[in-house]
Amino acid sequence: MSDKCVVVTGTIVPNVLMHGHEKLNVAIRHSEYEDVVVRRQRYLETLSWYASGINAPIYFLENSNYDFSKDSEFQDLFRVRGITLVKYPKSPSPEKGKGFQEFEMIDAFVKSVSGRHRAFLKLSGRYQYRNAQSLLDAGGDGLFIDMLRRWRVAVTSVFFTAVDFYEAHLSGLYLEADDRQGAWIEKMLYQKLSGKAFKKNVQLFPEEPYLIPLAQFGANTAGSFDARLKRPLRNVERAILKSFGVNELYL
Repeated sequence: MSDKCVVVTGTIVPNVLMHGHEKLNVAIRHSEYEDVVVRRQRYLETLSWYASGINAPIYFLENSNYDFSKDSEFQDLFRVRGITLVKYPKSPSPEKGKGFQEFEMIDAFVKSVSGRHRAFLKLSGRYQYRNAQSLLDAGGDGLFIDMLRRWRVAVTSVFFTAVDFYEAHLSGLYLEADDRQGAWIEKMLYQKLSGKAFKKNVQLFPEEPYLIPLAQFGANTAGSFDARLKRPLRNVERAILKSFGVNELYL
């Protein structure tokens, strides 16, 4: 069994519209949400970047009707760069939202990968995290995920989990998600993980996930002065919270 791997999720052809919780996402979405050409390019760039900088097996989970067999650039990624495509059909319940569909894929992947990898770092495919390798290396047993007390959500764009933890506690949780009802997967995870029951098994990342700005899509707070100032403050907050055994961010 190899130790750790990276799971990158994606949907090149959108299967669902937004349901009004953009403000809770780590990255600001712009016009690329509906534009298949722009989305394809973003996934291609992100996967190429991770293939060059991450020392671990990388799996790309994708669930739209996009035909990769006719895309020579993606085929090069799969054949030459060592990324494994794990293709899923469109979800039978697209109306329940993006988070439902994303974790539907992750659940299926965990079932198939159990016994081959001990743990994985999950990354959303259009977002590039500069310190992804560090986040992968820092992960241990249980779950590493940023929970935001102010919003009462868990950040799903990047997290690290042991496969056995996911199987025991998170499998099937996506079935409770339904964006139409405001039951976002971010909320479902927070409700599941917050509190005393998981204090020993759920931790914040020891360092702030460093999201590279999406400059080509206009202004992005991840690259703004405020964000650059907040990053070191968040790292200080993480160290203080860890010393007190707290696993939620307050700032």
